[in-house]
Amino acid sequence: MHTTIEKNNVERILELTPMQKGLLYHYLQDSESEQYFEQVSLNITGNIENSIFKSTWESVVRSNEILRSVFRWEKLSQPVCVVLKDAVVPIIHYDFTQLDKEISLAELEKLKQQDRMKKIDISSEPFRIHLIKLSSNEFEVVLSHHHILFDGWSSGIILKEFIEFYNNLSKNKEISLNKKGKFSEFIEVCNKVDETQAQTYWKSYLKGFESATELPTYRKNKGNASKNNIASLNRLLPIELESKLRAFTRTNKFTIATVMYTAWSLLLHKYSSSKDILFGTTVSGRNVDIDNIENTVGLFINTLPLRVKISGKETIENILMDVNQMLLERDVYNHTPLYEIKNHSEKIGNEDIFNSIVVIENYPLNLNYDGNDKSSLKINNYSNFEMTNYDLTFSVEDFNQIKTNFIYDVHSFDPQVINNMSIHFNTILDNLVNNKLKMIDEVDILSKEERYEIVHEFNNTKASSVEKTVKQLFEEQVDAHKDNTAIVFEGNEFSYKELNEKSNQLAHYIRKKGVKTNDIVGLLVNPSVEMIVGILGIIKAGAAYLPLDPKSPVDRLVNILEDSKSYALITESELLPSFNSALNPNIYKICLDIDEQQINKQETVNLEDTNLPDDLIYTIYTSGSTGRPKGTLTSHRNVIRTVKDTNYIEITHNDTLLQLSNYTFDGSAFDIFGSLLNGAKLVLVDKETSFNIVKLANIIEKEEITVFFITTVLFNTLVDLNVNCLKNIKKVLTGGERVSYNHMEKALNTLGKGKILHVYGPTENTIFTTFYKLDCMDENLKTVPIGRPISNTSIFILNNNKQIVPIGVPGYIYVSGAGLIKGYLNRPDLTKKSFKVAENLFNKNQFKDIDMSNFGSSNIVYKTGDYGRWLPNGNIEFLDREDKQVKVRGFRIELGEIEQELLSFQRVKNAFVTTVISDNGDKKLCAYLVTKHAIDVEELHKDLQMKMPYYMMPQSYVTLEKFPLNKNGKIDVNALPEPQFYDLRAEYEAPNNEIESKLQVIWRNVLERDMIGVNDNFYTLGGHSIKATTIASNIYKEFGVQIPLGELFNLPTIRLLADYISKDKKNNDILVPDNIKRVKRNTFNAN
Repeated sequence: MHTTIEKNNVERILELTPMQKGLLYHYLQDSESEQYFEQVSLNITGNIENSIFKSTWESVVRSNEILRSVFRWEKLSQPVCVVLKDAVVPIIHYDFTQLDKEISLAELEKLKQQDRMKKIDISSEPFRIHLIKLSSNEFEVVLSHHHILFDGWSSGIILKEFIEFYNNLSKNKEISLNKKGKFSEFIEVCNKVDETQAQTYWKSYLKGFESATELPTYRKNKGNASKNNIASLNRLLPIELESKLRAFTRTNKFTIATVMYTAWSLLLHKYSSSKDILFGTTVSGRNVDIDNIENTVGLFINTLPLRVKISGKETIENILMDVNQMLLERDVYNHTPLYEIKNHSEKIGNEDIFNSIVVIENYPLNLNYDGNDKSSLKINNYSNFEMTNYDLTFSVEDFNQIKTNFIYDVHSFDPQVINNMSIHFNTILDNLVNNKLKMIDEVDILSKEERYEIVHEFNNTKASSVEKTVKQLFEEQVDAHKDNTAIVFEGNEFSYKELNEKSNQLAHYIRKKGVKTNDIVGLLVNPSVEMIVGILGIIKAGAAYLPLDPKSPVDRLVNILEDSKSYALITESELLPSFNSALNPNIYKICLDIDEQQINKQETVNLEDTNLPDDLIYTIYTSGSTGRPKGTLTSHRNVIRTVKDTNYIEITHNDTLLQLSNYTFDGSAFDIFGSLLNGAKLVLVDKETSFNIVKLANIIEKEEITVFFITTVLFNTLVDLNVNCLKNIKKVLTGGERVSYNHMEKALNTLGKGKILHVYGPTENTIFTTFYKLDCMDENLKTVPIGRPISNTSIFILNNNKQIVPIGVPGYIYVSGAGLIKGYLNRPDLTKKSFKVAENLFNKNQFKDIDMSNFGSSNIVYKTGDYGRWLPNGNIEFLDREDKQVKVRGFRIELGEIEQELLSFQRVKNAFVTTVISDNGDKKLCAYLVTKHAIDVEELHKDLQMKMPYYMMPQSYVTLEKFPLNKNGKIDVNALPEPQFYDLRAEYEAPNNEIESKLQVIWRNVLERDMIGVNDNFYTLGGHSIKATTIASNIYKEFGVQIPLGELFNLPTIRLLADYISKDKKNNDILVPDNIKRVKRNTFNAN
């Protein structure tokens, strides 16, 4: 309960400024979080006497009414600031003089940290003072307060008065109080803003703005903001750079603020690749005609958005001039509250319009208040700790020397990313003052050290290259392990010797039928020993195999055979009739069962070698964006790089692999050649078994499988059904789609460290490109990285301008190296478009630093179409496909983020979110779910509302027993059922009880709307933070129930609020006495 305020101790009652209302809103959200906590520290040389120190602060408090103020809001229609006549000065004393210097400094820092942990109660004690005695003539004064009291400019006034007053009192001199302006006059100025003109200006200013500028956040497991989560990085601007900056501003007549804002906008542009940058700025608010306002203590500042449009083709000078002009135009509307500005934007809901704020601290702060004699106090050092509700605050202190300060939420940013950000900012600043005519696209922010780390250390994958073919390596294993089992299928075993002889016979046979080196031969068979014999027979004949799925439509098979210009087709008689008549008669047909006797008459000896490592080994057809499938040109070298002498796995003759992938999917090449080129055993399964998890689990245990690759969806299902079947696995590799954090965690807990590999790679880079060995789960990241490049592979993450992006910054993933295919079969146009020569791709300024050997012999780079970023430890986080980043209702959304939140619910086993175009042409979100048991979708939707912003909420949920899978074990999107959609705004439903009726009246008054149903969403109706505060106050007045704002966010409808109130309704103590309310009314009437 708040302390009672005596009527005769009330000097006046003030309204709150818009900024104070905003800060109160954040305070009421969670009063324990201490957002906007500030701590000012002074290191002082001199002799401080406790009694004089106390008298000094009493005088300072008497001189400044805001230091005698408290804030009240309960049972009031509007919150108020109560100025007291007399207020007790809270001073806490500490003596560290008995401690060693080093220990005392450590204890001082510990004390400051503990002070930051203590709640600031703005209703009774908004500030407090600590006096720490470090030695006989060295002291530390720590002033802690909530930002709702005063701003940085005011800090300078307070400190100046403290030193002056103390020095005078210590010499028995009278204190001369400075003339002060009236804070109430400033409140009147704020309330007299022409709302019509301001609304017109801000609506025009924010027209077309869609989403907050993205920051290079690293961690996803964000908790509520608190002082424990805040860190800062302070750096003095290099002296030479500061000197050039000051000369630049003088010569070009720009302020330091204009230059800093411009540099920050360019940094955000480079980080986000956005052409529409928006961030917060603070203005002093003292540009009003009030006497002695410069000497008045209070919260005059306001936070305003600054929008900078950057195409990249402008010069730095162009952006500087644009920013300067915008600041001049905006100055007229500096007192518009931020929550009103947000209402004028096209964004709706409770989401912030910006994620970072820039604070320029250039108010008068003279640190040399040391008087004229040695007995005066002298300030040695001044420091300030502050905490906002934004993930990132960038402050610039422009006093004696310019200092930058990055204040960040450690749950969002990695310290190394922030350190690099500081370096990047200085790089941009250096470009700005030295090369103002440089085009923005040409500005490269990477330091030499960071570039070296990314290009060379993260891509340090060079290994010896095996200059042999697959045929040669397989035959070496035959010589070494001829009697070992090579293949197991349906209980039958075949040794390496037997497999080699059968393959040789087929190779001799097809050679006699005219197959030549580098010809393409189609292979149309079901999973069987014949499939492996067919693959090896084609390879041994010097040709390349084209795997065809018997389940594919006839037209597709015919088109692929013709597109590939296949010389021959190897198949079985039962598969041939379905499309024999449509097949080009020039394609030679070999039926393994019909031609069996002739094949068995062929020699069993190895054929002579006719291939080179860079010759074609297979072509796999993948879906094309144009609808026309395209075939890969995959070489022997490409395959060998993935399965021999690698840095991610070691396969030996003692291993048993499982051939699970469809052989038309390049993952099958790992199973087949990973085993046969290393002397291991390969267990084949038929198609039914590969999708039957019960049978699959039995085979894994029965055959004692040690290594296998499984797609993500099947892995998740296997983990749910029988994770224990994996206990004896040496390595299980999974990938192909976004992983499930929960399934990975469950598997890790069962298998232990190092047994699970998360692999990633486009078909164009042959099977796998990266790997991540799972040793632990990252609770902050809340996902599993795709890891590092495998041997002889390089990865570059680039922005739209083909520049290497910094660590932590999202970009497009490009790959190169020994795994990269030559291109697409018979598609030189598409090959040229997708595969770029490195020298032509990279920005020329950075190309000179790149070791060309990273690109393999061809110097070719391929854009994957995937979006990711480097993590500080050298792993890569996969973010999404380009086409999985969608815009719905003007908001940029990552569908994978919604999937992860759905998977966080125990009752959801698998989730897939996509966009569907509804009948009226709107793009809507649909969630497909596989659940552990029947679920209440409406209840799930409510639970998800607690985690996701409204615009990321699915508008349809479809529950399935299992996902339909395509032949490659991935989700078959085309086979998903059509969803039923519901409007974002619920159908009108009237109140059905007294509480709902009263709440409806409150909502109508606050939201200024007539038609409000009990299921309508507060934020969809135009609600925002200040209106939420008002509703909470009205609820307390009407029902006597105090709902914390943090809880109010979870109750966005009248019905949910009514349920909460009915369960928790009780008579709360009145926290604000009636005499305060009467004074408030009289004061306002007098005005």
